[in-house]
Amino acid sequence: DRAGPFSHRHSRMIAVRPAAPDNVLHGPKQLSQEALLAVQRSGITSARRLLCMSELELVEALDLYVSDVRAVVAAAAAVCAPPPSTAQQLMREAPLPTGLAALDG
Repeated sequence: DRAGPFSHRHSRMIAVRPAAPDNVLHGPKQLSQEALLAVQRSGITSARRLLCMSELELVEALDLYVSDVRAVVAAAAAVCAPPPSTAQQLMREAPLPTGLAALDG
């Protein structure tokens, strides 16, 4: 039974639960079991805290190589990142005059 952090997208908290098909850390760019366990043991319980730490701090806190730390940070950032959107989509959600007929129309 594999468990991993960063599993609840909306609370941005690191939670340990069995892997789900949509869990970013268990997808094609899988983190190693060692990296997952290191995060669990570290006491880092939120993606915010993890993403605010420097690489050096994370290397020390997680006791991982820099390449593994970068993979952990990338996975945490992917979970927290909003879905990409275009300027046109943003303008539909919150209209703001731009002076450009194509966007204001």
